[in-house]
Formats: sequence, structure tokens, C-alpha cells
Amino acid sequence: MAGDIVLGGFSFGSLPFGGNSAGCGFTDCAGEIGGVPETNHLTGIILPNYAPGNNGNAGSGLPGKPGIPDQEVKPEQPDKPNQPDKPNQPDKPNQPNQPDKPNQPNQPDKPNQPEKPDQPDQPQKPDENEESGMDSFALQVVELVNAERAKAGLSPLSIDTRAAGAAAVRANEIQRSFSHTRPDGSSFSTALTQAGAGYRKSGENIAYGQATPQQVMNDWMNSAGHRANILDGAFTAIGVGHVQNGSGVHYWTQLFLN
Repeated sequence: MAGDIVLGGFSFGSLPFGGNSAGCGFTDCAGEIGGVPETNHLTGIILPNYAPGNNGNAGSGLPGKPGIPDQEVKPEQPDKPNQPDKPNQPDKPNQPNQPDKPNQPNQPDKPNQPEKPDQPDQPQKPDENEESGMDSFALQVVELVNAERAKAGLSPLSIDTRAAGAAAVRANEIQRSFSHTRPDGSSFSTALTQAGAGYRKSGENIAYGQATPQQVMNDWMNSAGHRANILDGAFTAIGVGHVQNGSGVHYWTQLFLN
């Protein structure tokens, strides 16, 4: 992604665990308890008229009188059967340890939002001079032309507003057809005629790509044909056209006339 940072993170699940539990039922942990053993009870009862120890024979008391019975011997109380021991209660099975809760994974830091790139400065369009109909770059070209003419001992060129209007038209046309022939196939000079500029002689210089008036003048002065138009003593007026397209490319036009 361009610029967007993914950070991941790891997460940990619950750890598996095992545990043993022990337990048993009552009868599983101790054997079953049987019945209570029977106990023989001795009666120990002496029957009347039988002397003790006579093996059941009648006593020798007087006839007609019952003998005095012995005191009844209470039978021995049988021993109480032993109570079975209570079975041991099984220990409660150990509860398995609860697994530790897994640590929560660290949340990745949110990536810093990239700063918005600075918008490139839009090149400022040169101010247009209302009187001449030319922008400041075009006016600077006129000044540079007259400076070169002064070096050559020539008279300065005056600004012709109708020629300036025609030069502005041509600066737009050379974006489509970089030629001295117009897009409709006619000569550049027809732009002067359509603008109402009268002339006996005319000339044109065109260029594109130079960003400043000084750059375009340097290129023109280093070309013999363009230099000849700039320093032609027959010309008396000039109009300069300049336009910058949406891509920032500069287009330049000079129209000379007398």
C-alpha cells in the first residue's frame, strides 16, 4: 500500500490442560457389611419341682406342697454385636488447577497518519497590463527587445495593442500547431489582419518551454533568424503573446510590424 503501515499482532489461545479426579461410591470404597451374627441366648430357667442340677428330675420336696422355687436367674444379656466401623469417607478429589488466562496480545500501535504532502505552489500568472493587453512577462520581453535594439543603435519598438491581441491568439494556437502556419492553414499574418492591425511588413518569432522572459530572449538572440527580426530596423511596433498551459508549459509569440 503506499504509505499505509500494518502491523500485526499475535494472539494466544487457551492452553489445554488435563487433570485426574478420583472418587468412588460408598460400597466401592469399603466392602458390603453383612448381617449381625446370631447370638445364642441361654434360658437359665429352672423349672419348678426340679432341683437345680438334677437334670430335669423332680425334686424331693414334701408331697402335696410345691417346692419353693429358686429365684429366676435372669438370662445373661447377649453382648451387643460390634458395630461395623464406618467406612472412611473418600477424600474429595483435588480440583484441577484452573489454567492461567492467556495474556492479552499487545495491541499494535496505530500507524502514524502520513502528513499530507505540501501542495506545490501554483505558478503565479503574470499580471496583465490593461492598456497593452499583455501580461507582465510579455511586457518584460518588450523591454528586453528594446534593450537589445538600443545596443545595436536602433530605435525602440512601440506596443501596438491590436498586434498584442493577435500575438495572444497565436500563443494559444501554437500549443496545437507549433508552426508559423495557423491551424486553419493560413499564414500567421492573417491574425494581424483579423485583429485590425494595419501593416506594410510583418514578422513573427515563436518559442515554448522557457519559464522566464530572460530565458526566451536568450534563446531567440542565439538564433540568427529570430535575432534578425528583433534587430530589424524597418519594424516600428511589436505585440507579444504569452500563455502558460495547465501543465505549466510556457508559450511565447512576438509579432513585428511597421
